[in-house]
Amino acid sequence: MIKGNIIDFRCRPPYSEFLKGFLYADLDYMRNFSAHFGMPVPASAKVRNLDLCLFEMDEAGIAQGVVPGRKYFGMDNADLLWLMEKYPGRFLCLAGIDPNLGTDAAMQELETYVINGPCIGAVIEPGLCKEPMGPMDPRMFPIYEKCQEKDIPLLMSFGGLTQLKLSYMNPVDLDNVAAMFPKLKVALAHGGWPWVNEVCWLALKRPGIYLSPDLYSLGGPGTADYVAAMNQMIPDKFLYGSAYPIAPMKEASEYYINFLGLKKEVLPLIMYQNAKKFLGIE
Repeated sequence: MIKGNIIDFRCRPPYSEFLKGFLYADLDYMRNFSAHFGMPVPASAKVRNLDLCLFEMDEAGIAQGVVPGRKYFGMDNADLLWLMEKYPGRFLCLAGIDPNLGTDAAMQELETYVINGPCIGAVIEPGLCKEPMGPMDPRMFPIYEKCQEKDIPLLMSFGGLTQLKLSYMNPVDLDNVAAMFPKLKVALAHGGWPWVNEVCWLALKRPGIYLSPDLYSLGGPGTADYVAAMNQMIPDKFLYGSAYPIAPMKEASEYYINFLGLKKEVLPLIMYQNAKKFLGIE
């Protein structure tokens, strides 16, 4: 059974600083962005209603949504605690880490919200920082080291249209990181798109690298390659994500289950089992 067990690895509910970001704050922008992927704007996103978002999660059969703390939007990780307390068990939150703020600040965030707190992992968006950087920037290394040492799963924004420059998501740089930190677990939000074949190679070669292509596997360029990798080569390395609010959760999950062309036997892996393994909640 798939529905009722789904873990949505890219969920940005309508609350806190998400509402001030470029999606919720500009409905026309969101509508145009969603149209690139053949998706409508979710009803809950239009009215910016968190309870309606929870209803849509239930309707889509989503057990839990993985929520990134986005320093890019100015979000305080304390807001994640509020979300988890208000809706126990529904959201798995990742503490936002900004390498621009220095090693001490990054270590404090990890200690407070992950190591000694309820967040299940961390998230970094190096190409979207105030001072953008790539994966091999030395300011990133202490974060990698601590996450590897403490077995903290790390979500990295790596790919997609929101990255400022292709140079910030060079797959060769990420391969170097994986070689330097072989026990580090990293999931790539937006699945490294447009470097689809390259990141599939990384996920096959490097044990700690997982792919979460979310929007970028909803029928656009590279979808057939993602599907080929999911069906045959690395079904254990993909994490389902809707990228809500860009795509409605019900439509996105049904597309994956019924129309993407995935084999029935790999669907449980991609829709929730791989996420549990990555996050350490098996």
